[in-house]
Amino acid sequence: MAKLLDWRGAQVLSAVKEATKAAMNETTMKAVEAAHTQLYPGHGFITGLLHGSLKSEPATEEGGEISARWGSFDVNYALYIETRYGYLRYGADAEYPGLAKRMVEHLG
Repeated sequence: MAKLLDWRGAQVLSAVKEATKAAMNETTMKAVEAAHTQLYPGHGFITGLLHGSLKSEPATEEGGEISARWGSFDVNYALYIETRYGYLRYGADAEYPGLAKRMVEHLG
């Protein structure tokens, strides 16, 4: 006798979305930590304000798309420092490659 397929597509999609959000949150938090390592004294451009302004925001879903933000949102010279020294790029390069692995880990 053939088994019937118990389709749980909505549950699977929900689990994938939640794993994606969790992995994105973990990745952006780790990217902030990695960017902090580039802002220590000795680089010549450290300020406590810029260093303290780096943060990540929780992943959100809108219109079927999931996104997360991280960086400095309220220091007006942060863009200048980024274009000159690439401290955020360092964090992204260090942590973004691990996003897929984190998604799989969060899926269980």
